[in-house]
Amino acid sequence: MKTRNKVLLLALVAILLVVTTVFATLAYLTSVTDTVTNTFTVGNVSITMDEADVNTDGSYKTDATQRDTENEYKLISGKQYIKDPTIHVGAGSEASYLFVKIDNQLGNNVTLEGGVLGTDLVLVDGYKDLYVYKLEAGDEDDVDEATMIDGNTDDIVLFETFTVANLNNDGLAALGGKEIVLKAFAIQNESVDFATAKAEAVTTLGATAA
Repeated sequence: MKTRNKVLLLALVAILLVVTTVFATLAYLTSVTDTVTNTFTVGNVSITMDEADVNTDGSYKTDATQRDTENEYKLISGKQYIKDPTIHVGAGSEASYLFVKIDNQLGNNVTLEGGVLGTDLVLVDGYKDLYVYKLEAGDEDDVDEATMIDGNTDDIVLFETFTVANLNNDGLAALGGKEIVLKAFAIQNESVDFATAKAEAVTTLGATAA
């Protein structure tokens, strides 16, 4: 009897050891990382253009701070008029190419003076009325020279005045109803080469081939 009880006791102890071993395997090894959060923002390219609000004789209606997008002029032979079309680059704008179409229907009968025209704003080869900002003539493949505007760019004054040539009455009469129309186009330079940017500008602005 004692021998049987001893055998049963040993068997029970063995069972307990097995159970203890099984339960011990349920203690998992774990690890967890810190949270990684990705926040996405959207870039933008933003430009506007305006000019001083002037009377028909080219004088300020108030002062240079009064801006408008359309003016009318009464032309007089040899007279100089205020006209200062200015491009404003929006805060936070991405680095971009800047193109400007200047449709001067008065042609050589007026001279556009001052501003960046002819210096930092140059005619694009192959076009009569399409200009690019900060690109040296003949260096149209130089991307670094073309990517000159971003949200830190100061206002860009295209020109400041125009002067009428010395014309007789018939010459002046021929200018009636003609206009100087300006429109600007900016396109990101990131992942866009100059040839692509120029093609987009030509299409968007309707540039005229030389």
